[in-house]
This record gives sequence, C-alpha cells and structure tokens, in this order.
Amino acid sequence: MYIDVVNFVKTLANFQFGLGIGDELLSDDLVRRMSFKFSKKTGRLKYVFLDNKPYLSIRTNDGFITLSILAAKIILERNVSFKNIIVVDGKFSHIIKHYKQVPVKFVKQVDMNLKAGSEVIVVDENRKLIGVGKSILNGEEMLSLKRGIAVKLRKVTKNV
Repeated sequence: MYIDVVNFVKTLANFQFGLGIGDELLSDDLVRRMSFKFSKKTGRLKYVFLDNKPYLSIRTNDGFITLSILAAKIILERNVSFKNIIVVDGKFSHIIKHYKQVPVKFVKQVDMNLKAGSEVIVVDENRKLIGVGKSILNGEEMLSLKRGIAVKLRKVTKNV
C-alpha cells in the first residue's frame, strides 16, 4: 500500500509538473521521512508530510497537487527543470509577500507555455523563494499585459 501511494504521487507530479519532478519530490531519501494522511470518509490521499511538516496537498476538487513552501525549497535546491517558476523583480518582494499577489508589471521571466491555473513557484532574480500559488494568467499574457494580477500566492516565505 505504501509503495502504491508513493508511486501514485510520483505519477501525479510527473503528469502535472513534467517528467522527473515526481522522482525529485519523492526521492528515496525523502520518502523515508514522509507520512501520509487520508480522508476518513473517502479513503483518498489528502496530505503528504515531510518530517511532520506540510509538504504536498492533493486538491479535492480536481485531484491535483499543491506545493508547500518546503516542497518549493526542495525543488529549487535540487535544480530540477521545473517549468512553473516565475521570476519577479526582487525589490518588490516585500509588496508581493504582503498582498500575496504578483502584479504583471513585477514579472521578469516566465515560461511562455505556462497555463493559467497552474501551480507555480515565485522567486526573485537570485532564485530566492518568495512563495507558492496559482497562476491567474498564462505565460504569454504575464509578459505582454501592462496591468493585472499574474499570480495569487497561497503561501509566502517569512521576511528575514
């Protein structure tokens, strides 16, 4: 059962984020430190914890993965080819963190194939993590529009 759950999450991550991401998010060294929480009603997987800290969540409405700050840090540390990274102007990171939104005018770099509604990681020019959230616009719109919100952040890092 345990192996089935790990393979399910790996497959889901590979489908959602691209091949190889599931293997990095659920590598053998990390899986040993993971625990899983299931719905009491349906028996479906709801949360993945790493060292008893939230790591991944499975959305109930569509079954896709949402990332935690911890998962985003691991993706950035391991330098995997994660396409859903949005680079923003670092001098506005405090504003982004306060409002938990990324205006399009702060976006510096994004994958043009990014789809609206995708799970994204927001970083500054130095790849310092700002937060994780959901894209409102696609990649092309983020760079071409002058006004609007590109990303709504669910979690932000603490100010240091």
